[in-house]
Amino acid sequence: MPEPVCAVLFDFGGVVVDGPFDAFTAYESAAGAPPGFLRAVNSRNPDTNAWAALERGQIDEDVFVERFEAEAQALGHAIDGRGVLAMLTRVGADAMAARPVVLAAVDRCRAAGLRLGLLTNNVAPMASRPGTAWVHDHFDVVLESCLLGVRK
Repeated sequence: MPEPVCAVLFDFGGVVVDGPFDAFTAYESAAGAPPGFLRAVNSRNPDTNAWAALERGQIDEDVFVERFEAEAQALGHAIDGRGVLAMLTRVGADAMAARPVVLAAVDRCRAAGLRLGLLTNNVAPMASRPGTAWVHDHFDVVLESCLLGVRK
């Protein structure tokens, strides 16, 4: 019988690197929306909303903007969908540095002979984002929602 493969699966945003929530809070404040509003939009109908479809790579930016803005309006606030996407892009380069404590854990797992996987809900392939080249140096496999057509 083959030897079992021991592996560790890491989540990217919010674990290996900072997540977008601080940027969401800043955006909400600037847009006059209540704290937590963007997360509320993103969690309503979590399998079918615009955010989910964008993360699975099922819709393009234009369709996302139309649907996301309608979903936000239905919850009581006008939100600029393109502004939200731009906020994610601005966050991107600065937020792509690994948290040192997590990267140290990744390195310990590697030294212990474990296989390492990375899972991310993303709206654009990691290869297209600046500052992410290091990811493939640390993980055996990178599972990206927008490329696989699924979300975690």
